[in-house]
Amino acid sequence: MTEAEGLFESALLKDETGVLRLKGHESFGYSDGRESEIYLDRILRSAKDLSSGSHEIEGLAHDWVTEYHLTRKRAQLLSGFRFDRKLKVLEVGCGCGAITRHLGESFDEVVSVEGNIHRARIARLRTRDLDNVSIVCAPFQELEFAQKFDLVVCVGVYEYSGSFISGADPYEDALAYFSDILSDDGQIIIAIENQFGLKYFSSSREDHVGVMFEGIEGYRRYPTTVKTFGRVELERNVKRHFKDVKFYYPYPDYKIPDMVISESFLISGLAGELISHSESRDYHGRRMPLFDERAAVSELNRNAMLPFFSNSFLLVAGKNKLSGIDFDQEAVLYSPARQRGFCTKTRVVTNGNSTVAIKSPVQQNARLDKTAKFRLAPCESAWQNRPSLQAELYKRIFDKSVAYNQIFSLATPWKNKLESASIEVDGRRFVTGGMIDFIFPNIFIEDGDVTAIDQEFVFDEAISVNAMVLRAIYHFVLKYETELRQERGHFLSPPAWYQIKSAASALGVKLTLRDIKEFMTLEAHLLKEVYGQAEGKTKAAITLFLALTSTMRVFRKCHAFSKKVMLFAAARLSAGA
Repeated sequence: MTEAEGLFESALLKDETGVLRLKGHESFGYSDGRESEIYLDRILRSAKDLSSGSHEIEGLAHDWVTEYHLTRKRAQLLSGFRFDRKLKVLEVGCGCGAITRHLGESFDEVVSVEGNIHRARIARLRTRDLDNVSIVCAPFQELEFAQKFDLVVCVGVYEYSGSFISGADPYEDALAYFSDILSDDGQIIIAIENQFGLKYFSSSREDHVGVMFEGIEGYRRYPTTVKTFGRVELERNVKRHFKDVKFYYPYPDYKIPDMVISESFLISGLAGELISHSESRDYHGRRMPLFDERAAVSELNRNAMLPFFSNSFLLVAGKNKLSGIDFDQEAVLYSPARQRGFCTKTRVVTNGNSTVAIKSPVQQNARLDKTAKFRLAPCESAWQNRPSLQAELYKRIFDKSVAYNQIFSLATPWKNKLESASIEVDGRRFVTGGMIDFIFPNIFIEDGDVTAIDQEFVFDEAISVNAMVLRAIYHFVLKYETELRQERGHFLSPPAWYQIKSAASALGVKLTLRDIKEFMTLEAHLLKEVYGQAEGKTKAAITLFLALTSTMRVFRKCHAFSKKVMLFAAARLSAGA
């Protein structure tokens, strides 16, 4: 007798790893490669923290495959939902257990099915401390269950129905099967790429087959391997079996989501700038976008077309009315790429006619190093239905009627606000460390009035106004280096330092080498404490970026810098200052 007796009519054998295996089933060939599976097996055997939020195992990812299975972002797909723990869950195609782990933490009873025995054993390793999770190795459509489930979870699997189900319409058959194994009030969660995702028009290769435009063109080259769907077709298919259907939108996609947005918020026109900061990825390697996705997102937002062009869908559907699954916000955003104690979750919530963003630490009362100079502050801001200063400045890059040094004159009210909030010490002006996030993406200006949002960090020292001006312009130039070079310069463009000095001059600020040193020290502290980056690496990267021409900037991505190159860069920066 096994702990899973009563769940299955099918004959299952429990192997030495704890995986329940369908009698007679060997395995099928879907795999990320044995080398990756052996690596995942090894690190999960020795891991102490197996949780869905584990910094330990995330830090051991070394390529896209291992990132996909180990990143904490996988759990962010569903962690913004509130679930009834008592729902009986069947996960179809659990892979190596990243979503399985989160399900096991969220529900009292989870059965996860995986056809590849190596991946099933890895999933068992990932959940080995969760007695409420059963891992079954079998083709899901061959299993016979002795009970009905309340919820089927199908993440990154439905698109492969044509590969594993025979029949005239395997995608219809899969939905019919899911409906059949669910109770009368059963529900399903499906995460899948959008056939017409904006990134595929912009040059990203189709995620599954690696061929540009293959999905948009209807999978003519791979008609039986994989198939994704557009928004209308997917809803039509699902509604044949499920009455109540709701769409959510993970960005940049469901694989590594930084945010999940409700459909009502997506079509409201309030989410455009938020999404424009979400960078799409081509999982087959580097790409050269055919157009500016940021600008396209803005135009699609104005035309309420973002749902059609989202890169992924997260669909929740019920055979009757949805229950026990609640997304009690307009959107949820995460900042996981930080050190423990600095990771945050932001909920966008509407109360009546007002919409606010509420940011809070993922780990409440997390201990910080006693020598830490930064801390998180409670942060609640009214949601802004207008472009940020960053967005307005970005548009000016392309306006040839505006001279380069006048692009930043738009930020004059922001600079004046900094100065009005400052105090003079020994002939120089300083603001409190609570204004370190007072930079362009967080600033909104209307009729000269300045509104700041998302002021989440507090630095325990005063910051000079000049260092703040330098920090804001530096991050803008760093983010939009390519656009500035293409639209405002040429291949051998001037060093970034000259561009930043020119921008500051337009604001009436004269930057000096002393300001650079203060800024670098500040930035190095921030990246060390919040992101775990070595201070020396940060200062080296900033020095190279500021001092060298675009042809040399590749060095800023290196882990080790030539001493001669660094000395040259520092000398050039000093001379230019």
